[in-house]
This record gives sequence, C-alpha cells and structure tokens, in this order.
Amino acid sequence: MIAIDQNISDVHARIKQAATLYSRESSTISLLAVSKKQPVSAIQVAIAAGIKDFGENYLQEAELKINELREMSLNWHYIGAIQSNKTRSIAS
Repeated sequence: MIAIDQNISDVHARIKQAATLYSRESSTISLLAVSKKQPVSAIQVAIAAGIKDFGENYLQEAELKINELREMSLNWHYIGAIQSNKTRSIAS
C-alpha cells in the first residue's frame, strides 16, 4: 500500500507536468482531497503533506472532522448532491 504522503507527492508532480504542458503555472491549480470515509489520522497525514482543501459528501461525518480539526486553517468543500434538509448546516 502506498503512503498518503507519497500519493500526494505523485499527484503534485502530475499537476506540475500538466501545467507545463498547457502553459500554466502549477501554483494556480488547487488540489482538493476527498476525505470521505477517511479517519482524522489520515487527514492529518495529508495536512502534513501540504493539503489544505478537503471535500466531504456526508454531512455528519464532515461535521465531526471539521470540529476535530478546527484549530487548523483548512478549507472544507461539500461535494455531491445536497438534501434540502441539510442546506442550512452546509451553508454555515
């Protein structure tokens, strides 16, 4: 099994190659890590590897992670369909 930090490094290298191919600055491209079904410990490894943007599509799971990692300067994104009864929670 490949380590999370190695996967992130590989993805950054591929982003840099694609950016060069299409005459873009790799710094203008954001990497959004989908963290659904991942434990907080795995997210902490990703944070240590430089990831600051995370995507979740399970509100209850996201709320737990956001609360546990609230001290860190992270950007959380809700991905997927939103049920109408959850829009208020997601917006806040």
